[in-house]
Amino acid sequence: MRRRGFTLIELLVVIAIIAILAAILFPVFARAREKARQSSCLSNVKQIGLGWLMYVQDYDETCPPVYTWDGSAVVSYWWEMLTPYLKNDQILLCPSQTSSRGYGYNRRAFALYPGYASDGIIMKLAGIKSPAEKVCFADSYGSRYYLYNDRTDPQDGTVSTFGIYPYHNGMGNVVWADGHAKVVEPMAYTAAGYWYAHIEP
Repeated sequence: MRRRGFTLIELLVVIAIIAILAAILFPVFARAREKARQSSCLSNVKQIGLGWLMYVQDYDETCPPVYTWDGSAVVSYWWEMLTPYLKNDQILLCPSQTSSRGYGYNRRAFALYPGYASDGIIMKLAGIKSPAEKVCFADSYGSRYYLYNDRTDPQDGTVSTFGIYPYHNGMGNVVWADGHAKVVEPMAYTAAGYWYAHIEP
Protein backbone atom coordinates (compact mmCIF):
# COMPACT_ATOMS: atom_id res chain seq x y z
CA MET A 1 0.00 0.00 0.00
CA ARG A 2 1.48 3.32 -1.08
CA ARG A 3 1.88 5.96 1.68
CA ARG A 4 -0.02 9.19 1.07
CA GLY A 5 2.10 12.41 1.16
CA PHE A 6 1.18 15.81 2.55
CA THR A 7 -1.20 17.90 0.53
CA LEU A 8 -0.37 21.50 -0.36
CA ILE A 9 -2.96 22.75 2.13
CA GLU A 10 -1.42 20.73 4.94
CA LEU A 11 2.06 22.06 4.13
CA LEU A 12 0.77 25.64 4.10
CA VAL A 13 -0.94 25.10 7.47
CA VAL A 14 2.30 23.73 8.99
CA ILE A 15 4.32 26.65 7.57
CA ALA A 16 1.76 29.12 8.92
CA ILE A 17 1.95 27.55 12.40
CA ILE A 18 5.76 27.69 12.35
CA ALA A 19 5.64 31.34 11.27
CA ILE A 20 3.23 32.21 14.08
CA LEU A 21 5.39 30.44 16.67
CA ALA A 22 8.49 32.23 15.36
CA ALA A 23 6.73 35.60 15.56
CA ILE A 24 5.81 34.87 19.18
CA LEU A 25 9.15 33.46 20.30
CA PHE A 26 11.67 35.72 18.54
CA PRO A 27 10.78 38.82 20.64
CA VAL A 28 11.03 36.67 23.76
CA PHE A 29 14.50 35.51 22.73
CA ALA A 30 15.49 39.09 21.92
CA ARG A 31 14.38 40.29 25.35
CA ALA A 32 16.20 37.42 27.04
CA ARG A 33 19.38 38.25 25.11
CA GLU A 34 19.07 41.92 26.09
CA LYS A 35 18.50 40.90 29.71
CA ALA A 36 21.84 39.06 29.64
CA ARG A 37 23.52 42.15 28.17
CA GLN A 38 21.89 44.25 30.86
CA SER A 39 23.46 42.06 33.56
CA SER A 40 26.88 42.34 31.94
CA CYS A 41 26.45 46.11 31.63
CA LEU A 42 25.42 46.39 35.28
CA SER A 43 28.63 44.60 36.25
CA ASN A 44 30.58 47.10 34.13
CA VAL A 45 29.12 50.20 35.78
CA LYS A 46 29.62 48.60 39.19
CA GLN A 47 33.33 48.13 38.41
CA ILE A 48 33.57 51.71 37.15
CA GLY A 49 31.97 52.92 40.37
CA LEU A 50 34.43 50.93 42.47
CA GLY A 51 37.32 52.34 40.43
CA TRP A 52 35.93 55.83 41.00
CA LEU A 53 35.79 55.25 44.77
CA MET A 54 39.37 53.93 44.82
CA TYR A 55 40.52 57.05 42.95
CA VAL A 56 38.66 59.21 45.48
CA GLN A 57 40.37 57.46 48.40
CA ASP A 58 43.82 57.71 46.81
CA TYR A 59 43.39 61.44 46.16
CA ASP A 60 42.28 62.52 49.63
CA GLU A 61 38.56 62.15 48.85
CA THR A 62 38.86 64.34 45.75
CA CYS A 63 36.46 63.35 42.97
CA PRO A 64 37.88 63.07 39.45
CA PRO A 65 36.48 65.72 37.09
CA VAL A 66 34.73 64.92 33.84
CA TYR A 67 37.87 66.24 32.15
CA THR A 68 40.92 68.34 32.96
CA TRP A 69 41.65 71.55 31.05
CA ASP A 70 44.93 73.41 30.53
CA GLY A 71 43.31 76.63 29.39
CA SER A 72 43.17 75.81 25.71
CA ALA A 73 42.42 72.11 25.35
CA VAL A 74 41.34 68.96 27.19
CA VAL A 75 44.29 67.23 28.86
CA SER A 76 42.59 64.06 30.05
CA TYR A 77 39.13 62.57 30.40
CA TRP A 78 37.59 60.76 33.36
CA TRP A 79 38.12 57.25 31.96
CA GLU A 80 41.82 57.98 31.49
CA MET A 81 42.07 59.03 35.14
CA LEU A 82 40.32 55.83 36.23
CA THR A 83 42.32 53.48 33.97
CA PRO A 84 44.73 52.38 36.76
CA TYR A 85 41.72 51.27 38.83
CA LEU A 86 39.84 49.33 36.15
CA LYS A 87 40.56 45.74 35.17
CA ASN A 88 40.50 46.40 31.43
CA ASP A 89 39.17 48.80 28.82
CA GLN A 90 36.29 46.46 27.95
CA ILE A 91 34.57 47.59 31.14
CA LEU A 92 33.99 50.95 29.43
CA LEU A 93 31.95 49.36 26.63
CA CYS A 94 28.26 48.62 27.09
CA PRO A 95 27.50 45.26 25.41
CA SER A 96 24.33 46.73 23.90
CA GLN A 97 26.16 49.28 21.77
CA THR A 98 29.17 49.37 19.48
CA SER A 99 30.82 52.68 20.39
CA SER A 100 34.22 52.90 22.05
CA ARG A 101 32.60 53.98 25.32
CA GLY A 102 29.20 53.20 26.70
CA TYR A 103 29.00 55.24 29.89
CA GLY A 104 28.72 58.88 30.82
CA TYR A 105 29.84 60.75 33.95
CA ASN A 106 27.53 63.28 35.61
CA ARG A 107 28.70 66.63 34.27
CA ARG A 108 25.99 68.45 36.22
CA ALA A 109 27.84 67.50 39.40
CA PHE A 110 31.49 66.81 38.60
CA ALA A 111 32.55 69.11 35.73
CA LEU A 112 34.81 71.40 37.84
CA TYR A 113 36.41 72.94 34.77
CA PRO A 114 35.29 75.71 32.37
CA GLY A 115 32.01 75.03 30.67
CA TYR A 116 28.37 76.02 30.86
CA ALA A 117 27.13 77.94 33.87
CA SER A 118 25.10 74.91 35.00
CA ASP A 119 28.11 72.57 35.13
CA GLY A 120 28.67 71.04 38.56
CA ILE A 121 31.44 72.02 40.97
CA ILE A 122 31.71 69.06 43.36
CA MET A 123 35.36 68.47 44.25
CA LYS A 124 35.23 66.47 47.48
CA LEU A 125 33.22 63.37 48.37
CA ALA A 126 32.11 65.17 51.53
CA GLY A 127 30.51 67.80 49.29
CA ILE A 128 27.80 65.37 48.21
CA LYS A 129 24.87 65.58 50.59
CA SER A 130 23.38 62.19 49.66
CA PRO A 131 25.90 59.95 47.80
CA ALA A 132 23.34 57.14 47.55
CA GLU A 133 21.09 59.48 45.55
CA LYS A 134 23.67 61.21 43.35
CA VAL A 135 23.92 59.77 39.84
CA CYS A 136 27.60 59.22 39.11
CA PHE A 137 27.85 57.08 35.93
CA ALA A 138 25.19 55.58 33.68
CA ASP A 139 24.40 54.24 30.23
CA SER A 140 24.88 57.10 27.78
CA TYR A 141 23.99 57.56 24.14
CA GLY A 142 26.62 56.43 21.64
CA SER A 143 30.08 57.42 22.80
CA ARG A 144 28.98 60.48 24.79
CA TYR A 145 31.33 60.64 27.76
CA TYR A 146 29.11 62.66 30.08
CA LEU A 147 25.56 62.81 31.36
CA TYR A 148 24.08 66.26 31.38
CA ASN A 149 20.32 66.27 31.68
CA ASP A 150 17.11 64.31 31.89
CA ARG A 151 16.62 61.49 29.41
CA THR A 152 13.45 62.99 27.98
CA ASP A 153 12.50 66.53 27.04
CA PRO A 154 9.41 67.27 29.20
CA GLN A 155 8.02 69.52 26.46
CA ASP A 156 7.75 67.08 23.59
CA GLY A 157 8.95 63.72 24.94
CA THR A 158 11.96 63.62 22.62
CA VAL A 159 14.65 61.17 23.77
CA SER A 160 17.75 63.10 24.79
CA THR A 161 21.31 62.06 23.96
CA PHE A 162 22.58 63.60 27.20
CA GLY A 163 20.92 61.57 29.97
CA ILE A 164 20.52 57.98 31.13
CA TYR A 165 19.85 56.06 27.93
CA PRO A 166 17.37 53.14 27.88
CA TYR A 167 19.38 50.52 25.98
CA HIS A 168 18.13 47.54 27.96
CA ASN A 169 14.46 46.90 27.20
CA GLY A 170 13.66 50.50 28.09
CA MET A 171 15.88 50.47 31.17
CA GLY A 172 19.32 51.94 31.92
CA ASN A 173 22.10 51.02 34.32
CA VAL A 174 23.30 53.55 36.89
CA VAL A 175 25.98 53.66 39.57
CA TRP A 176 25.63 56.20 42.36
CA ALA A 177 28.33 58.12 44.22
CA ASP A 178 28.26 55.63 47.10
CA GLY A 179 29.22 52.82 44.70
CA HIS A 180 25.93 50.92 44.47
CA ALA A 181 24.61 50.10 41.00
CA LYS A 182 21.06 49.43 39.85
CA VAL A 183 18.89 49.00 36.76
CA VAL A 184 16.46 51.92 36.52
CA GLU A 185 13.72 53.32 34.35
CA PRO A 186 15.35 56.58 33.21
CA MET A 187 12.21 58.70 33.51
CA ALA A 188 12.16 57.96 37.25
CA TYR A 189 15.40 59.95 37.61
CA THR A 190 14.56 63.31 36.10
CA ALA A 191 14.50 65.36 39.31
CA ALA A 192 17.30 67.92 39.53
CA GLY A 193 18.62 66.48 42.79
CA TYR A 194 20.03 63.47 41.00
CA TRP A 195 22.05 65.67 38.66
CA TYR A 196 22.99 69.06 39.97
CA ALA A 197 25.68 69.74 42.55
CA HIS A 198 24.39 69.91 46.11
CA ILE A 199 27.26 71.15 48.22
CA GLU A 200 27.26 71.02 51.99
CA PRO A 201 27.18 74.58 53.45
